[in-house]
Amino acid sequence: MGSRNPDYCDTVPNWHEHKTLGQLKKAGFQIRSWCKKCGHDQVEDIDRLIELRGTEGVPWDCYRRCEFRGCGGRAVFKARATIGGSFHRLSRNWSGL
Repeated sequence: MGSRNPDYCDTVPNWHEHKTLGQLKKAGFQIRSWCKKCGHDQVEDIDRLIELRGTEGVPWDCYRRCEFRGCGGRAVFKARATIGGSFHRLSRNWSGL
């Protein structure tokens, strides 16, 4: 298992292939948000995000307001393709992790 398992491949979201919410959903990605202020991490309903922003909505480099206990911090979006895979921040600026 783990990094030596040839059957396991962690697909990283790609700006060119998975730019919109519709493309992320079609590729089977799960989306989470993580607050940079309080550290709260929660699963996002991709269907709800599509309802709010449309299938052409772009979650890359976007923030949403953290509502956990009135925090009000900025929550970034992360995505992963497989169960057990790593979540990767949806940002084109990797230096600001």
